[in-house]
Amino acid sequence: MRIGAAIGELAGECHRRLRLELPRLDDLLDELVRERGDVDRPLVEVASSFANLRDELFTQVRFEEGALFALALRMLGSVVRPSLSCGRIEALVKDADDGYETLCASLDEVELRMTAVAAATAETVQWSEFRTGFADMALNTRRSIFVARQRLLPELLHLDAALGD
Repeated sequence: MRIGAAIGELAGECHRRLRLELPRLDDLLDELVRERGDVDRPLVEVASSFANLRDELFTQVRFEEGALFALALRMLGSVVRPSLSCGRIEALVKDADDGYETLCASLDEVELRMTAVAAATAETVQWSEFRTGFADMALNTRRSIFVARQRLLPELLHLDAALGD
């Protein structure tokens, strides 16, 4: 079924990559702020926006793994709806979708703030590494949000309806 494949793709690929990449990007940005933050105020704003994004990403990952994926896997192995009511499952799906909306807005904010970084900072190796790593992470995250919104969440609602019949 598509739910299992979507969960495998999200948890196996996206979450693993985030756990590896976010600390590396955080370290690169921290180093840049220590070296250039006093002369490049937009860089400090990038770091602040990125810290918010990082926290939101880890919160969403914990929610997906702790609630959403666990419920989906329980439902897959069941012939009757788990002890959650239909409204509760719909609420979890809505919470997930709201989280994805917040993540997209935060990704946009970081990308916008990155355009204002001073030219001298933009020429550094650390900035180039951060920018490239961030672009890869953002693309992976947006792709994962697409998978969740287009495959996992609709399938979860469909399965819930089928089990409730």
